[in-house]
Amino acid sequence: MYKKWETALSAEARINWDDAIAKLTICGNTTGIYPDVGYLLFRFANDPSVQYVLEFGSGFSTYVLAKTCVKLNDKYIVTLESEKEWADKTRCILGTHGINPDIVLCNEEAPNAFPTAFTADFDLVWIDGPISPEAGRTDACLQFSENIRDAVLLFDDAQDDYRGIDPCIEELGRSLDNAVWFNPSGRTDRHIRISFPTENHPLLPLVEECTLP
Repeated sequence: MYKKWETALSAEARINWDDAIAKLTICGNTTGIYPDVGYLLFRFANDPSVQYVLEFGSGFSTYVLAKTCVKLNDKYIVTLESEKEWADKTRCILGTHGINPDIVLCNEEAPNAFPTAFTADFDLVWIDGPISPEAGRTDACLQFSENIRDAVLLFDDAQDDYRGIDPCIEELGRSLDNAVWFNPSGRTDRHIRISFPTENHPLLPLVEECTLP
């Protein structure tokens, strides 16, 4: 079912799927991992127009995004995480590749770590889970609205209305006409909602390209 995305990840991103799963398993992260999502993240992060990447929540997504950014040298990723367990797992995964990810732990153990703003504006934002006890993932988007105003936003686990993703998109001043879905394998979970800041955005064709024929 997923073989074509596994093949594409190996050929284009140099991510061997079996090797990735083995490393993720060793580090205790085996939930919600799909190669079509990995390929989507790679293609967006790999695009020349994307330089600064922001991530809410760590894990497999960090594995793909950080490897892509490190490989290309001129890209930067910041990850905000509320759970120490996930931060530790992610550092373990990337440590096997000699990568030290920039993960900011934002929880009751580090109450002052949560950034109030960023100096850089981001081109791509991956939103997967809350980033602090006080700020859920949609709240975080609103908090950093100035830094992500021109970014492509990718919301993970967007299949349930109760997550409030579409209202968040509208509160950011964006049109739902410029938001699309990504779920090429037809899963019942792990749907990706992608919000583009403008109509006919240059990265929009990547969504169709990532479905793979």
